[in-house]
Amino acid sequence: MTFHFYLVRNDKINAFSFFGVNVELHSALFSVSDNESQLASVLAHIISQITQRHLAREMEEEQRHGRLR
Repeated sequence: MTFHFYLVRNDKINAFSFFGVNVELHSALFSVSDNESQLASVLAHIISQITQRHLAREMEEEQRHGRLR
């Protein structure tokens, strides 16, 4: 899996994935992180969500229960 990372100038502390392997990091993360390890933990969390297919599994579960059309 090849990931694509995007740094966006934004004062809100946030990071998320979109369209599968794309990860957006807001610049505020860098100003509030005390060290590399804290930033790495955010990246690891986002990457694990992608690799474990969290969103896809949630959508599949919703479809199974007839709540998503």
